[in-house]
Amino acid sequence: MRIDATSGVVTLQRLSDERVWKPYDNPFCVDRIKDIPTTTTGHVRTLRQVVLLCPNPAHSEDESHHSIDEITTVLAHVVASIFLLLIVAIYVTILDRQNFYGLLILSYTMSLLFTYILIAAAHIISMLENPEQKGFSPIGSHYLLFVTYMWLTVMNFNLLLAVKSLQPVNSNSKRIKTFVFYSVMAWGIPVLVVSIFVAIDEIYR
Repeated sequence: MRIDATSGVVTLQRLSDERVWKPYDNPFCVDRIKDIPTTTTGHVRTLRQVVLLCPNPAHSEDESHHSIDEITTVLAHVVASIFLLLIVAIYVTILDRQNFYGLLILSYTMSLLFTYILIAAAHIISMLENPEQKGFSPIGSHYLLFVTYMWLTVMNFNLLLAVKSLQPVNSNSKRIKTFVFYSVMAWGIPVLVVSIFVAIDEIYR
């Protein structure tokens, strides 16, 4: 096997039975190129090794199992999203009668709903192999998962304050200010953290 780049295009060639180099039509990619110094009768020369990556023949056999896993994952997230959507609809219907803790549960459920929807969409995009839309899915999924965990943290922090003070948030104006503060924390801190990691990834890629 050898690589030919004389025509300006990298092609893979194989030595035929007639001892002639002929194109070898098989998908491949260059993993790395490594120079190895060797010594022959006192002279040092460099052997250049090109490491190729070729598709695994067994991969095609597992494609059907792959697609079944993908479809199962999508269906599971869609079903979960439907039940989460019902919970959100119920809480929104009685929104005027919600107390402060009901608003926190509603916010947590909505963030979890968005997370499941985006994960299902990411798997659908992966199945359709649309390269233009793959970039945002991992970032959005990580962000929404982070938001979900932040809402859990906010709920537990608020519960701790309520237990310590033994006084629930009764004032409507105070309740709105506290909820806005918690919302900024739960949605804003993940934006900051994810943006930092995305910037680091872009700089040092």
